[in-house]
Amino acid sequence: MMKNITTATKKSVLVKPAAMYTKSEAKAILGLSEGSSLVPSKYTGMGGRGKVPGTAIIAYLERSARVKVGRRYPSGTVTVVAR
Repeated sequence: MMKNITTATKKSVLVKPAAMYTKSEAKAILGLSEGSSLVPSKYTGMGGRGKVPGTAIIAYLERSARVKVGRRYPSGTVTVVAR
């Protein structure tokens, strides 16, 4: 007996500037693999230990040609459209 497995993919992700994200959450938002490193020279403000500020993620997304930022809300929250 085979099961019908369906995977739900997110169409968009909200990134809040005041929020703090774990390294794995930041990598998922940026579309990076788990083995990759958030090198400070390329990912400004995301290096070191601890969590990553939402402002650093948003700043990278807005200048990146690889990722489409769907919408910026008055609160500063940004929608990242699935790639």
